[in-house]
Amino acid sequence: MPYPFKHIDHDTKKFKVTFLSMVTLQVYFDGAKGNYDMFRNFIYSYTGLQLSKERYEMMEMSSLRLKASDGALTMKFAKGFVEFSVNGNIYTSFEYNFGSFINELKKYLNDINANADSISIEKINLWSVDKDSIYQAINAIFSRNLQEMIPLSDHSLIAKEFIDNDNVRDIDNSKLLIKYGSFSEGENLNLILDTVCSSCQLVIPSNLHHVATNLNQRLYDAYNWCVTDSVMEAMRKGPL
Repeated sequence: MPYPFKHIDHDTKKFKVTFLSMVTLQVYFDGAKGNYDMFRNFIYSYTGLQLSKERYEMMEMSSLRLKASDGALTMKFAKGFVEFSVNGNIYTSFEYNFGSFINELKKYLNDINANADSISIEKINLWSVDKDSIYQAINAIFSRNLQEMIPLSDHSLIAKEFIDNDNVRDIDNSKLLIKYGSFSEGENLNLILDTVCSSCQLVIPSNLHHVATNLNQRLYDAYNWCVTDSVMEAMRKGPL
């Protein structure tokens, strides 16, 4: 199904509050073309860490995981796969939080002469709500367009995938998964909007930044379509 939402220009002013819980970038590529020295240089260029050859060789069985001391940033590396996650409470913008990492990854893929098999970005938004007012919260947060196209049943999570493959350039084709609903954590009830946008074509290193930026824009378009005007207004005004 094609995307039901239109392009929305990003607000020129930074939102005063967001409901982001996590933003994650994942890239798959042909890791067999790499070697220890190339991968060590890639890790060092972004993290400043020296990777031993023994740990590199262990990546066939166990991915390398790095985490900031405050837990706000996490990275996972395997041969042919990288994942970079940023907590919503420190997320400023896609370019600010992910731009330099993407540039270093582009250099690494150029060095090993590999393309990206797929790129995906996931954004998870959470709202803590009162169990006694679940119906009111759903209608206050999730747009009528979303609820009519992907109806909720008994508030549990539901998902639907959309595909946009009618662009002038194939590299701009993508697919987007929208999942939303509610889940409980002990006594707490949360509403969730989980969106994942993925590339549909091989991506050469020189196009990595363009494709990732395009996927992020699609997520922004989808978010504006999925939530109510009241949510967007609250993000602009901030807490009372």
